[in-house]
Amino acid sequence: MPNAPQREKAVQLQLAVTRPREPSFAEGNLGELPLFVLNTQDARPELSKDLERVIDLGVGPDGGRRRLTIMAGSVGYPTMFAALVLQVIIERALEEGLDSPVVYVTRHYIARRLRYRRPQASDFRRIDMACEKLAAVKLKLENTWYAKAPRAQIEAARESPFTRPARGARLSDLDIHGLLDAVHFRQTRKPDGSLDDKSYVKLSDKLFESIKNGYLYPVGLDFLLALNSSVAQRVYLYLAKKDDNGQYVEDLKSFAKKVGLKKTAPSAILDALAPALKQLAGELEVSMRDGSIQIHRFLEEWKVDEASGNIVFRFFRQNQQPAKNEFVAAIERIRAGARK
Repeated sequence: MPNAPQREKAVQLQLAVTRPREPSFAEGNLGELPLFVLNTQDARPELSKDLERVIDLGVGPDGGRRRLTIMAGSVGYPTMFAALVLQVIIERALEEGLDSPVVYVTRHYIARRLRYRRPQASDFRRIDMACEKLAAVKLKLENTWYAKAPRAQIEAARESPFTRPARGARLSDLDIHGLLDAVHFRQTRKPDGSLDDKSYVKLSDKLFESIKNGYLYPVGLDFLLALNSSVAQRVYLYLAKKDDNGQYVEDLKSFAKKVGLKKTAPSAILDALAPALKQLAGELEVSMRDGSIQIHRFLEEWKVDEASGNIVFRFFRQNQQPAKNEFVAAIERIRAGARK
C-alpha cells in the first residue's frame, strides 16, 4: 500500500496543469482554413443561395495574397461535427502508419472516439452525413497549399511536437475535389450486390499527401472534445497551429471570419468569442483516451488592442504548479494524515 508521500506524488501528477498536446505546429493544417461552419443552418447553402464562399486569408510569406474558395456540394458545407469526424479519421490513419490512403475505420469506432457511450442508428446517420459532406466539398486554394517538404523535416516533425515545417517550403495553388475519395461503411454494397466485409474511408490524394509530408496532424483530440461549444472548438483548431513564439496577433475582424463568425461589429464579435476564450484560458478537466483525467490549459491570456484593432493571444506554457481545485484538498488531507 502506498505511503503518504507516494500518495501525495500521485495526486500532484494529476494536479499538473499542462498544454493539450498538438503533435506539431505544422502550417497548412486544415484547422487553419475556415472550412467548417459553426451550425447546421449555415451548412445549408440553399437557404441563402450561398453556393460559393471566397475568403481572403491575408498575405503569404512571399507577399502574395492567399485566398480560399469553398464550393458546397448538394449536401451542404461541412460542419464542426464533420471536423471532429475528420480528426478521428486522421488520428486513425497515423496509427495505421500511413501506408495507404485507405483508412479502416467503422462508424461505431468514430462514435466511440467522439465519446458516444452507446451509439445509436441516428448517430451513425450523422456520421454518414458528415463523411458525405467531406467527400462533396470542393476547395480552390490560391497561394495557400504547402508543397512537399524535405524528408528530414518530415521525420523531425514526427519526433517533436514543436518542430516547424520546412522554411523553404513554398505555397502553391491547388484545386481539391473532396477531402475523402470514398466512404464505404459496412452497409455499402459492392458492384456484385454483396456487402463489403470491411468499413473504410479513403483520403483524397492531396489530403493523404499533406499528412505524409508532415503538414497535417491531428490536434489534441481529447482536449477538443472537452470543449463545450463549436466556437471554442473552432478557435482551438485555428490557434493550435499559431504558437510560434508564445504569442499570436491578428486583426479582430479577420480572426472572426477565420473562425466562422458572421458578426462584424467588434463588440458583437467579442460577445460571441468571450465564452469560448474564457474556457480556453481556464483550467479544463479533460477525460483522456486511456481513462485518466488531466487538467489542460491552452491560453494564458487574451486581450484586444483598441488602438490597432488587433486581438492578442498569449499561449499557456506548461508549469508544475498544481491546479487550485478539489485535488488540493486531497493533498492537504494526505499531509494531515502523515503528521498524525
